[in-house]
Amino acid sequence: MRKLWNALRRPSARWSVLALVAIGIVIGIALIVLLHVGIKVTSTTEFCVSCHSMQPVYEEYKQSVHFQNASGVRAECHDCHIPPDIPGMVKRKLEASNDIYQTFIAHSIDTPEKFEAKRAELAEREWARMKENNSATCRSCHNYDAMDHAKQHPEAARQMKVAAKDNQSCIDCHKGIAHQLPDMSSGFRKQFDELRASANDSGDTLYSIDIKPIYAAKGDKEASGSLLLLRK
Repeated sequence: MRKLWNALRRPSARWSVLALVAIGIVIGIALIVLLHVGIKVTSTTEFCVSCHSMQPVYEEYKQSVHFQNASGVRAECHDCHIPPDIPGMVKRKLEASNDIYQTFIAHSIDTPEKFEAKRAELAEREWARMKENNSATCRSCHNYDAMDHAKQHPEAARQMKVAAKDNQSCIDCHKGIAHQLPDMSSGFRKQFDELRASANDSGDTLYSIDIKPIYAAKGDKEASGSLLLLRK
């Protein structure tokens, strides 16, 4: 190790210090340019949907208001899924390497059937990420202070005023805005089947025995609905 260190410190007999510095600068600039181009290319929608596993969700996105709307403003993949700040962007790029691994090596989402089986897990992961950064990608376009509530539907205006007052994260209410929502009922189906199996089903009259709140995602404070448990 000491020999290597001494070799690196030893002045070059062939190149001047100025030449070595110039070479280092050129290599550094080349690396920065390559990094910039790489980030730009891998952030395009064309790159994102180049994997066949992304084709179904791309078709969902094409049916959404983020793809086509009256104003003609289109939100691309990176506008929603890559944070605008550099640390967040780098972190997201590193996390995205797992998507490549799952598609080409683990083969866990490389067919429509496998993707659907993982849709809820993938969606919840993305929701949690957006919740963590307070929907930073949404806010790069949408601003509470710039909203004209008079031009909104009355109920939408009422809810948006409350959300603005509490600085609520956009993803709390706008899940499924660009992609199909996953089937979140599997856990409740299991509970229902267990209750039905253990309940006494004799009789002709149904009685409510309990009401359970239903949440769209783990950690949500407000229920999306209620599940009424009945018995005969």
